Amino acid sequence: MNTLITFIENTTDRVMAEAMLSLMEKESIDELSPSRIIEASGISRSTFYRRYKDKYDLLNQIYQWLLDGTMMKVPGGSSFKNAFYILYETLRAYPVFFRNALSSCEPNALRWYILDRIYEMYEQILRAEGIDMSRPYYQLLITGFLNGAMELTCRWAQNGMKEDIDLLYRINFDLMPNEIQRIMALGYL
Repeated sequence: MNTLITFIENTTDRVMAEAMLSLMEKESIDELSPSRIIEASGISRSTFYRRYKDKYDLLNQIYQWLLDGTMMKVPGGSSFKNAFYILYETLRAYPVFFRNALSSCEPNALRWYILDRIYEMYEQILRAEGIDMSRPYYQLLITGFLNGAMELTCRWAQNGMKEDIDLLYRINFDLMPNEIQRIMALGYL
């Protein structure tokens, strides 16, 4: 079975995700229509729209299942480094799909969804370590760091994912502000 899909428990969601994965091996998310996903998955239009607002919502949910199995476990005590490697190895296993998924800059695009979810992860970790996340300083610090990390990931995907995951991890860690590095070193790495 497709390793990206193993994170999906519901059969209907899995069928739609498999259809999207297959279609996005040939075209970008912006080119893909919900009708094509519906046709390829064999589900009804009403089932699709009962579960998802649009094609971006389905794509974002696929990524959320991946995040739930990797990065979102970090605040609960899983290793950031291990989660990072599993996540990026999964991205690398589907280079065309993720190149096509991350190419969009539409308002509902995957890149913005990822930024929001990873921001929430860091916010949860920093709050647990006593950081006042209502302060604009920390909000902007995390936002700046994550935008740089996201741009790095998108460029990596667009350019064929040639760089080693060890290098990406080191660069992501080096981009991390010193204060956040210190907190992550308390037991999250």
